[in-house]
Amino acid sequence: MNLEDKIKWSKRENKDMNPLDFFREHYDSSITRSRLARKDGGLYRILSNRGLLEQAIPHADQNAVERGKKKKRHFGDDPLVYLFYYQQHYAGLTRGQLKKKDQSLYCRLRRDGLLSHIPIMQEHRDFGDPLAYYQEHYADLTRGQLWEKDQNLYHRLRNDGLLLEQIPVKKKNFGKDALAYYNEHYPGVTRGQLQKQEPSLYKRLWNDGLLEHIPLKKNTPGNVIPQK
Repeated sequence: MNLEDKIKWSKRENKDMNPLDFFREHYDSSITRSRLARKDGGLYRILSNRGLLEQAIPHADQNAVERGKKKKRHFGDDPLVYLFYYQQHYAGLTRGQLKKKDQSLYCRLRRDGLLSHIPIMQEHRDFGDPLAYYQEHYADLTRGQLWEKDQNLYHRLRNDGLLLEQIPVKKKNFGKDALAYYNEHYPGVTRGQLQKQEPSLYKRLWNDGLLEHIPLKKNTPGNVIPQK
């Protein structure tokens, strides 16, 4: 099956399939990022959004880079692929910096009316502990949602090696009764400990008005918090 005949991500039958598994099933290691973006922009975008692109296609076009050759890029007709290319390779650069670094990409983004997504001025924030910052401000967000809300934090977590280990790809399902889930999986864990170990559950309990049932101090062994 050649690339023209391959099933695209948007046409997949299994809607719950992991995009990385889909990529590995339908493409081999010879495909480059630019070619994937041209052939299946939807798959390229979701891999990029979830921080999976490096696992799918590591060191894209590395041979061309080592030879000192600049490979011509083909992104197809979807203008959003250019924006995702910026986010993957130049995230955080201002418009002026991007124009100097990659003028052809800058011009394409301007032509497609996408420059509004590129900052005019560079943002400087001291996250301190980026994971603690995430847990305080975005505890219930998945990787894709964090990318949409705060790309600078997303990249800081990825650069620190925390994205794949600590930030979920999908939201956890605590069921209809979050307190029952807590009693089953975290009995006796205090509020402070729960906020560190499972911030999304902590926030769910807080939103449901159930946090009062979680102890402030460590309970004695076997003391399970009663369900509301």
